[in-house]
Amino acid sequence: MVFGLILFAIVSQSTQAKITIAVVGKTKNDTFYEQSYKGCVDFAKQHPNVECIYDGADDYQDFRTQSLIINELLNKKVDGLLISTTDSNYLVSRSLKKAKQLKSR
Repeated sequence: MVFGLILFAIVSQSTQAKITIAVVGKTKNDTFYEQSYKGCVDFAKQHPNVECIYDGADDYQDFRTQSLIINELLNKKVDGLLISTTDSNYLVSRSLKKAKQLKSR
């Protein structure tokens, strides 16, 4: 299982600007992804301006649900996404192109 850093664009003039990182696993109830989120939370404890969000499909791996979740997070303007992809071609065409467009603005 490989986590890819898909987007980590921080556009701020202050080191105290709020940074939101989302961990999106293949499912929410998998201990591997839960541990990844805990790692983010531990990092955030040392960096008070960092907030971590955890999400994924509820019970089973579903690339459509994962794409919807990613799009919702992009609409919330998260600064970074850590994603364990279920179907990379689907996610690129439905969600990750949007992330790239938002980054280039």
